[in-house]
Amino acid sequence: TVRKDLEALERKSLLKRVRGGAVGLGGSDEGAFELRLRDSRESKIAIAREAARTVNDGDVVAIDSSSTAFYLAREILDRRNLVVVTNGLRLATLFMEQSSAMVLVLGGILRRSAASLVGPIGDVLSSRGRIAKGFFGLVGLSVTHGLMDISGDEARTKWFMTQACDEVYGLFDAS
Repeated sequence: TVRKDLEALERKSLLKRVRGGAVGLGGSDEGAFELRLRDSRESKIAIAREAARTVNDGDVVAIDSSSTAFYLAREILDRRNLVVVTNGLRLATLFMEQSSAMVLVLGGILRRSAASLVGPIGDVLSSRGRIAKGFFGLVGLSVTHGLMDISGDEARTKWFMTQACDEVYGLFDAS
């Protein structure tokens, strides 16, 4: 089972297997966005389709920079009068190019691997009213701590976003 676990972690670009074990690849980043889009693709698309059923014309939604949330965004491009709040650059570009949604991109520090903006964004959100629904990718879920992420910056940004949402949806697959 250790061998299989190491192989799975190597496929996710979290480590490199070497003779007799494995070595880290430096940092605790979850991997390039394009790699995460391909990982568990069918499951993420199925989750996104189900989540899309909750998004109606005219909704104000927050969608983070996760790969599953990107698939959700693709599912709701046709919604009319949609307002999208996001920290995801690829997601904002998708809406800009393929929909008529109003997009509020939260500022912050560019996190290249996730193509996201992270940082203390509480002031930006607190003065703009409530967000009906928020959709967030995660790597773990805790009764005590809520949505969990590998990156501390990503987790803090998601926390600020969730605080402005009336409903919060975690988008995650079995991996």
